[in-house]
Amino acid sequence: MSIEHKKKIKQVCIVLTAILMIITMTIGAFGDAGIEKVFFNKSVVIEGTWSEKENDSGYIVTYECQLPSEPAGNPLVLLLQTHWNNYEILLNGEQIYQTNDGKAGPVHLFSLKEGKTLTIHFLEGTDNTVKAIQQSQIRIRDKSSMMGMIIKENLYAVIFTILAVFSGLLSLVSGIYMKSAWSEEICRMLKSLGVYILCAGIWVLTDSQIFLLITQKTKLIELLSFLSFFMIPIPLLQFTKNLLPKKAKVFEILQKLFWGMLVFYTLNYIKGWISVILLIVTEHILMTITILIVLSLGIIEVKRSRDKKL
Repeated sequence: MSIEHKKKIKQVCIVLTAILMIITMTIGAFGDAGIEKVFFNKSVVIEGTWSEKENDSGYIVTYECQLPSEPAGNPLVLLLQTHWNNYEILLNGEQIYQTNDGKAGPVHLFSLKEGKTLTIHFLEGTDNTVKAIQQSQIRIRDKSSMMGMIIKENLYAVIFTILAVFSGLLSLVSGIYMKSAWSEEICRMLKSLGVYILCAGIWVLTDSQIFLLITQKTKLIELLSFLSFFMIPIPLLQFTKNLLPKKAKVFEILQKLFWGMLVFYTLNYIKGWISVILLIVTEHILMTITILIVLSLGIIEVKRSRDKKL
């Protein structure tokens, strides 16, 4: 039997084995008895009601619901995710939390001990913000399954960040210590790429809810998320500039624009001149324009020079 025939037989065997494994796993997945899930069950669906009324300080948007029975020894927990920074939470008519200075993180956990009625008042709204406030995420579960839900829904961020830290540090270390083996240009590209990957990893992790298992200081976590998000294009453009050195001036201008956006965001965070949403939209528009510029310049250069590296 020839070597070619042996290779084909081996490939067929691999494909058949893979198909057999998939069929086996499919049978196994549907073969278990329908035992109730403990940690990763779905969120408790609470049929709350929304209402709004107007007073001298603006609209008060209210969410109210009746709480389910508390599992023995396992208190209920409220997960509230909202970008409205002025609200209060009442349990059986008694206030258990209120934002102090109008600044709060976007997501928090609250313990609902011995409660029957939950009421959330979103204060000082306007006619235009009622619908946005009603998009707030309100989820109620017992403590153990809330933890399981947070882990399950945010596990992707942990895995991505681990991979990003590994590959980002590998790129940085290679760019710093491999100067004797590689050209200076490649080392610069690796360092830029490493910084970009680390920024992306930090952004994905801080943009998730996994830190709720560690801290309630989600305002700080949100700040880290935005800072890393605004930083992402800067090292990536540095990497791209090394790929297209003839268009370096264009990428330097774009880098300065993104750097300016980062600086303006930090100043705006301190002073509060305009809504952060406007800055995020502007950043996305600038990113879209940059992507189109990079693609068009890259395609033109590939056609012109046939550069394999590019």
